[in-house]
Amino acid sequence: MLSAIHRLQLAARIHLALRQRRGERIEVPRMLREPGYAREVIERCHDCADFPLAALADAFGDTLAAGDAQRELDRAAVATRAALACIEPGREGAVIVRGDARPPAAA
Repeated sequence: MLSAIHRLQLAARIHLALRQRRGERIEVPRMLREPGYAREVIERCHDCADFPLAALADAFGDTLAAGDAQRELDRAAVATRAALACIEPGREGAVIVRGDARPPAAA
């Protein structure tokens, strides 16, 4: 995953380029904090039809995608740890599930 410094550098360069080319100012801290706002800024960059600005926007967009993927991995890891906390090894490789799991009732 890209470092926070690299993301800050990309956001600052986008801010400067938008200010020079369109006279627009963006909120760099907000862009780093809010993915929705960052996507709006990326769209504005593409609206400029300026290749270097679009390339910067694409690079920043890649950091958003990487962050989304990392968050999904983190959620999956938490869910896996929670599931494994309920399982303990039994005799001869059998698995015993703790918690609300109950054996089926005899008929």
